[in-house]
Parts: sequence; C-alpha cells; structure tokens
Amino acid sequence: MELETISYQKVIDGYEPQGDKYGFAAYSLANPRKTAFLSNPSLTDKSKAMLLFAREKGEIVGSCMNLPSRLKVGDDIIETVGGSALEVAENFRSSDAGILLMAYNMQKKEYKATVASGFSRVAVKCHKALGSYILTMPRFMQVRNYSKILATTKMPFWVATLCGSVINCLQSPFLYFAKLQGERKKRKYVVRQVERVPEWVNDIVLNDGHKYMEVHDNHWLQWNLDNMFHSHEDNVNRFYTISENDNNIGFYMIKERHVLLKSKVDAIIGSIVEWGVSSKFQINEFDIQQMAMASFSPRVDVIYTASDDDNVIGKLKKPLFYRRGDVEVAFKDLCKKYRDANNKSLWRLRQGYADTILG
Repeated sequence: MELETISYQKVIDGYEPQGDKYGFAAYSLANPRKTAFLSNPSLTDKSKAMLLFAREKGEIVGSCMNLPSRLKVGDDIIETVGGSALEVAENFRSSDAGILLMAYNMQKKEYKATVASGFSRVAVKCHKALGSYILTMPRFMQVRNYSKILATTKMPFWVATLCGSVINCLQSPFLYFAKLQGERKKRKYVVRQVERVPEWVNDIVLNDGHKYMEVHDNHWLQWNLDNMFHSHEDNVNRFYTISENDNNIGFYMIKERHVLLKSKVDAIIGSIVEWGVSSKFQINEFDIQQMAMASFSPRVDVIYTASDDDNVIGKLKKPLFYRRGDVEVAFKDLCKKYRDANNKSLWRLRQGYADTILG
C-alpha cells in the first residue's frame, strides 16, 4: 500500500489522476467540491497536500482531502487541518488504507493541530487510537414527515405511508404551535436573510468567552454560504442576522440537503449549523433555535440541531425533538502545547465544524 499526495497547486495546474477504478479521484475533483476547496479562506500554502490517495498496485483504493482551517486559542490563531471525504473501497477496508490516510497529517506535522467532524463511529475509534480528543455534544432530531422515515423500515411502503400520515396528522398541531412560537420570536426582533455575511459577526464569534474555537469569522461563514459539495436544486444554505433597535444582537445559519435514505427514499434534511448572540441576557440560544426552526422550508422532512447547554436541551424536547446520537469533533494537538484542550467547557462547539456545512 502506497500513499500519494497531490498539492493544491498541482490541482490548479490541471492534475489528471490515473488508476481511478473506484471513482475516488473523480469524486474529489468534481466541480462543486474542487471549487469549494480552492476558495477556502483558510488556505495559505498551495504547495501543501490537497488530495491523499492510498494506492494498491497503482490503483486508487482510498482517498481523503485536506481541509485547512484556523483555530483560535486564547488570543492566538493557529493553522489547523482536517480530513474531508475519507473513503476506502469496500474490499480494502480491512487493509491499512484508512489508517494511512488518517495518520498522514499527524505524522507530517505541517500544521499545529488537526480538527475533524462529521465522521463515522468507526472513525471515532480510529481518532481515539491516534491520540485525538473527542469533544461531543448531544444531537437532536425533529421528524416533520414520518412517511419518509417509516418508508426506510422493513414495513410495506403502503403501510409506512399510511402510518406516517396518521402520525403526521397527530403531531401537526404541535409542529404548528412550535413554528408559531418561532415566528412570534422573529417578529419581536428584526430578522433578515442576507447574502453577504456582515463583519460585525466577528465581534460575536471571536469574543464569546471560550478559549478554543474554530475561527468562524465572516470570511469563513461567507465561504460556507457560497459553496457546497453537492449540486442539487433542493440544496441551500441560508444566513440570517438579528437586530433590535438598530443594534446587531445575533445571527444563525441553516442548511437543507437532499439525501437518499434507505430503500431509495428521497428526503430533505435540515440542520441548524451555526449561531451566535451578542449577549445571552438580551437573546439566548433557545431563542435562536426557535427562530431557526421557523426558517426552514415546508419541504424539509427532518431537522437536526445540537446543544451542550442543559437548559436548552430540556426545552428542545418540547417541540418534538428526540435525542439522536452526538455531534463529535476530533482534536489532535501536534505541538503538545494545549494540554487543557480535552476540557469541552473551554470550547465553542457548533454543528458546523470542519466541512459539515459544505457537505
């Protein structure tokens, strides 16, 4: 097994991979993904690796993409990197390919740390084995269309549709009331959907009191607003600002993605991926959650959100949210300086870490 690295500059120069039987290179270099990676505002050195390929007898059997980012540690900002779209061909998953791809940045140490999110349960074990801290916060799911969810089970399609319709009817008053609360909250303030992320967002994001955070400044957020990895008419990113009496007091960002569930069922999944407030005494996280829930399209079948605030977690259960696993962020300190980084309370955590908004 050999590991091949392809620099950003080589991709810019028109790199054309050979031995792509499994389509990993084609997937990595598809226009939406390639455009997003090359326009990353955290990219400072195009000579560093963008693509990592595991090759067996010349054939690409696994791949990963390097996604540079920045991490704020106290008053300092350091360069970090994460692995995106790590995948190994099924008949090579018992080989060393996956570990070779995951361990590259940790062994190379071109960056001070690695930050990753949105990975599988198997990857969690691998990150832990490689010495990464795993930071978690509870994730919640609100089902708005049970017909789609039940259609992924073993029950006949017509039974799933019928049962789903009944459940949808029973929960519709509660969903309507939750949406009404969100709309009322939005009318209390001035909430605008914007195409350009304003600079004042930086004052909220970078000064929220946490020691550690991925730098989600206006440039990074604009990049996420303008890009996504998969082109589909139902895929959208939206950014909202919140003001009161001409004062900017908060923001939130949501995404909607078309996905193909089990049994080839099409669904639209919504996620509350970012938010921030200038003062929790003026507007709090649950206010944001309510407004964001009221901002999704009617076509959305399921909504995901996450929080590590116990007060918010208790309130989320009222609008028919159910616990659904965790949001996990893997952090690896490559310079051995951040000894307290395993303390989750020191982190500003959101669903939108690493490449998860773009995906």
